Formats: sequence, C-alpha cells, structure tokens
Amino acid sequence: LLPLDEELIERTLSGVATPTAAHLYGLLTSDSLRHLFQNPLLLSMAVAILSDSDLVGARLRIESKVDVYRIFLGWIEKREEERAHLDDRISRALFRLRLPTLGWIAAKMIGRDVVTADRGQIIEWIAELTAQPHVAGSWPPSATASDLFDILSAAPPVREIEVSRFAPVQIAFMHPSYGEYFAATELLREATTDGRVAAADLAQRIPHSTARSFEVLY
Repeated sequence: LLPLDEELIERTLSGVATPTAAHLYGLLTSDSLRHLFQNPLLLSMAVAILSDSDLVGARLRIESKVDVYRIFLGWIEKREEERAHLDDRISRALFRLRLPTLGWIAAKMIGRDVVTADRGQIIEWIAELTAQPHVAGSWPPSATASDLFDILSAAPPVREIEVSRFAPVQIAFMHPSYGEYFAATELLREATTDGRVAAADLAQRIPHSTARSFEVLY
C-alpha cells in the first residue's frame, strides 16, 4: 500500500487535467475512500477514469472498490469498441458479448484454480457459453466461437502470454483482480433470480479459495 499523504496526492494530481483534478482530490481525501486509493492499482484506475470528461456522472458514484472496477472496466470496453472499427453487424454483435464472455471465462479459470488458458481451451468454453440462455438469443447465427475469441483476445482487460516458442500462447487477465471481478459478476448472475440473490446458492458455487471474488463484489 502507498502512504497516501499530501505529497503523494499532489504528485498524483500533477498528472491530471485541471477540470478533473478537484474531483480526484475529493476522492483521495475522502475519509471513507482514502484507504482504497492507498492501493496503487486502484489509484491508477481512478486517475484513468477521472481523465475522461465523459465520466463526470460516474465520478459521483464511486463509493466502494466495486465501483472503481465497474467504471474502469466499462471505460476500457467503451475505448476498445471505438478502436475496434466494427464495420459489420456480426462483429458488433460479438463485441457486445465480450463482457458476459469475460465473466464466463473468469469463472471457469477460478473454478479450476488457473490464471491462464490457451486458445483451444477458451474456444471450448466460449462454445459452451453460446448454448446458455442469456447468450444464445444474442448470438449471430453465422458466427463461431473462434470469431469471438479473436475479438476477445485482441484487447484489454486480457493479454497474450508467450511462455516459450514451443508452448501454445496463453491468455490471462491483465491483473488477477480483473479476473476475480468478472468471475464474481458471473457467479452473481448465476445466483440471481427475479432480481433476488440467493446467497446460499452463491456460496455453494464458489470455492473457498476464491474468497477474494466476494471482496470484489461486496
């Protein structure tokens, strides 16, 4: 953790545009939030989202760790959509499935206690996902799991890791906590019925070793 004193706050603010510096100062000095931003990752995420003038309303909703993750990862998704040059109906439909797919893959990884998976394994998981009711209705008929993998693996919050020249390229989340966040959102979706969360059901779905996923959510 960082000693979030006045000197560090001033150094952090020096890299932020003047119109948003006051918003960031309010977050970093808030009694209820200051402990969050002692974490270097959360601090860098807060600086990133506060650098986007379109997120003025979102800034007001930062009350907990999960808000920082939700807004930051949503901001990445919007940025990557703009960069992706989606010029046809199928690619746009597949891009809209990125978030539920990230949740599905993250839950698979956590359930197997792994932090990486190769292309073949992830395509297999995506193929399983296409049969799930919450995705099947949005799946483009002519698209393949491989098509979605290509869109998924080409942009944050995941990255490719080359272990060696002789091993398949592995896919991992850029930070372990991103995977924990997405896994937690998928587990919450599975345990939610008619807008209500079955806490006992949720507890049964997640191994003890993944308790940090609960921390991300709650």
